[in-house]
Amino acid sequence: MSVGSLGTAFPHFKAGTLRALASFNEKRVRTIPEVPTVSELGYPVVSSLNYGILGPKGTPKEVIETLHSAAKKVLENHRSILMERYEKLGVEIYFLGPEEYAANLKKQSIFFEKVVKEVKK
Repeated sequence: MSVGSLGTAFPHFKAGTLRALASFNEKRVRTIPEVPTVSELGYPVVSSLNYGILGPKGTPKEVIETLHSAAKKVLENHRSILMERYEKLGVEIYFLGPEEYAANLKKQSIFFEKVVKEVKK
């Protein structure tokens, strides 16, 4: 048994060399809809791999907006290529705005803080 990222495991699921038991996503993954989430199995755990652009605290709002606009433009201009490549890995792309991404990171931070406290007991 192993916990890993969908991107590295997905080719093995397709080949039948690994079987997915559950995902840690909030909802079922589109590319493996038959696989339940751990929440559906009774464990209230949601965690996903996140990539984002981060800056130091106090970064001016106009800089954040410039970076956000540039990243969004890249995604929009190259969406078909990105989607094709990520689809092969079974990965879904979600583009979040600065406030949404910050809230998501905060939620993950709170969750893992609880996990670390439990492990230390």
